[in-house]
Formats: sequence, C-alpha cells, structure tokens
Amino acid sequence: MKYNQLKGKIGFKIDIQKDRVNLITAENEITAYWDKETLKNYFERKLPKLLYVKAGTKGSGSNEEFWFSEAWLLSGFDFDSFVQLLKEGTILVDIRIGQYPDGRTHDHGTGFRVFPDKLDLCFSHRERIM
Repeated sequence: MKYNQLKGKIGFKIDIQKDRVNLITAENEITAYWDKETLKNYFERKLPKLLYVKAGTKGSGSNEEFWFSEAWLLSGFDFDSFVQLLKEGTILVDIRIGQYPDGRTHDHGTGFRVFPDKLDLCFSHRERIM
C-alpha cells in the first residue's frame, strides 16, 4: 500500500498483518492498530443487515426531491472481502478530526469509507428488493 497525503505531505498507510491492521506513519512507526478479530466481531454485530437505497435528486435544500430507483438488502458481512478491499485501497481509513468555530478540535472517531458502488462487495448476500 502507498501512503496517503494531507496538504501535499505524506500521511499514513495501512499495513495488514495476519492478526492486525496497522496504521503506519511516514517514519514507519505503528501509530495505531486494530485487532482483526475485534474488527470482525464489531462489523458483524453492527451490520447484520443493511438496506442500501439508490436515489436520484432534483432541486436543493428545502426544495430537494428524491426519486428512489433501487433498494438492496445486504447481509452476511464478509470480513475477508472487507480486508481485501482495504488492501486494494477500495476501502479507505478516515481519521475524522473536526474543528469547532472557536478553533477547538474534536474527534469524530476513525471511520472506514467505502465507495457506494463497492459497498455490496462487503456482504455475501445481496437481494434486490426494489
């Protein structure tokens, strides 16, 4: 995997080991890690089923309208696929630090971001319901 960049400077990369997912700095230091079994259990508990709905939009703000075109019921979170997508860079790690208007920072927690057209690859069962 290659390093990400923030404002033109090297940030971090993901290093996947047998039992851990490491967050590596440009100085090759492990700054954080996730135990694979803990991640697997968390995702399986948090996402036993997911309803993914696609919609077109028209307008904006209070005048925005939605046209729901597809709905998929996804189930059977596939941790091995998740890890593979993480290796490929299809799933990204977001360090979500926000800033209040007065300049103070706040931590929104770390997130794993998957592009919508790849979301179904994280599940073993996919059923189109609309």
